[in-house]
Amino acid sequence: MEIGIRLMKINIPNAIIIGAIIVSVGIYLSSLNDPLANCMDKLIENNYSHRTAAKYCSGYKN
Repeated sequence: MEIGIRLMKINIPNAIIIGAIIVSVGIYLSSLNDPLANCMDKLIENNYSHRTAAKYCSGYKN
């Protein structure tokens, strides 16, 4: 029984670290294909202001 408790104490921190790594990789990969950021980058490269690019890319109608 004592061996099982020791293993559980070691495995919980490892599981937390592995879970954090998986979540951070998922967030990073999803940010690579962000359509809003890609739209903003393209418009800012073409000398649009940040405000105009944000309005155009978010679909704001005025």
